[in-house]
Amino acid sequence: MDFQIHYNTYYGTCIVLVGNLPLGNWDPFKGKKLISQKDGFWGISFPLRELPESLSYKFVLCQENELGQIVAVLRWEEGKNHILTKPKKEIESMTIVNYWSFPQQESIQLVVVLPANLYNNMNQIDKNEQQNNVNKLVYLRKKVDAEHVQNMPNLYLSSSVQNINLTQRFSLNPSDFDSRGDFLFQNPLGKQQVRGKKTYLQPKQGWVRYGMRVLDVYEGNEWLMKDGNPKEWAVGFHGTNCSHESVISTIAKTNVICAGQNNGGGGQVSVDGKTIPAGAYKAIYFTWTVENCYRKAVIINGQNYEVAFQCRVHPDHIYDISGSYFVTDASRWVRPYGILMRKVP
Repeated sequence: MDFQIHYNTYYGTCIVLVGNLPLGNWDPFKGKKLISQKDGFWGISFPLRELPESLSYKFVLCQENELGQIVAVLRWEEGKNHILTKPKKEIESMTIVNYWSFPQQESIQLVVVLPANLYNNMNQIDKNEQQNNVNKLVYLRKKVDAEHVQNMPNLYLSSSVQNINLTQRFSLNPSDFDSRGDFLFQNPLGKQQVRGKKTYLQPKQGWVRYGMRVLDVYEGNEWLMKDGNPKEWAVGFHGTNCSHESVISTIAKTNVICAGQNNGGGGQVSVDGKTIPAGAYKAIYFTWTVENCYRKAVIINGQNYEVAFQCRVHPDHIYDISGSYFVTDASRWVRPYGILMRKVP
């Protein structure tokens, strides 16, 4: 039995298959961790005989440590559970290809079954037949991917994102965006705002925010409020100086920002009077204004742009280290919700 799913992850994260027994009884820490394959696919194999008559399952994005152990749950797959009924007749193998479901969306599931008599002799594999099945699987993967985009609710699609070819430039789908989060900043000096009881400066005129698909992804949407709601999270800006532009695509697809290379003053007392956790963790850096963070330089349609991320950060896990910069101690306290872009000469 082979399970596969297409999901672009970030360094330090992995995909876990959870469900009823034998998939951990819906506990991600006891589920089956998938193995990274090429082209963004993750997969796992286990004996068909271990399947119950009916299997209900989902995929979960998790954070792992250097030993490959699951240390945190970052994101559950949205939508309805995937359901699989065990075949009644004898088969050689079964491959299930899934795509990450959206809220209120039916499971998108492709089942490829190879009959028990596919090979007359396991030592003399019919290579032509084997290649035909591989080609069939690749074709069906592409077909499912196309249906996945077509089935997206229209409210997620942003025409403004398409206008500057963001999707093609960073290998993203329109479904990775939500136009309700788009914003054209017009104040020439920026504007002070308060979120999560923390003050930040909105981007200046010239910056545009392209909303990422985050509504209903987490447990409620109060973290994204802007009316002084006690559950709202603070705003911070994060950029990357990574030489690989693929990091932009990865963050946009996974909604995860992983830590950098140092521990952000672990053990020290922050400006706001809290002791920064000490230990082996690697901190994630943010600024209160986009002008102070790293801004990735990219070229789109021959035009130079700067790119950064606007994020929400849990206020209880913010450690202000300079008055301009702050850190947090784990990816689960960070939720990027907008890609910021500005044209530059």
